[in-house]
Amino acid sequence: MSAQAGHFADICAEAARVATGLLGWPPQVFWQATPQDLWLALEGRLGHGGGGGAAFGRADLARLMARFPDETAQESKGEPHG
Repeated sequence: MSAQAGHFADICAEAARVATGLLGWPPQVFWQATPQDLWLALEGRLGHGGGGGAAFGRADLARLMARFPDETAQESKGEPHG
């Protein structure tokens, strides 16, 4: 596992702990939620809503997509890339 994948897994695990522990979400709700869903739910739970923070925009999404690309159809079937 690469360092990036390990870090991403750690972030997911921590987010899952917060969602299931603090928010009381069952795992399937957590895994179907978007990062924005989780953020808004936490803001509501903690009483920090009101739009004080910067919104998650297209540039943020593009950075995440570049950092954590999806598998290609070939890779998911175990075929070599290229």
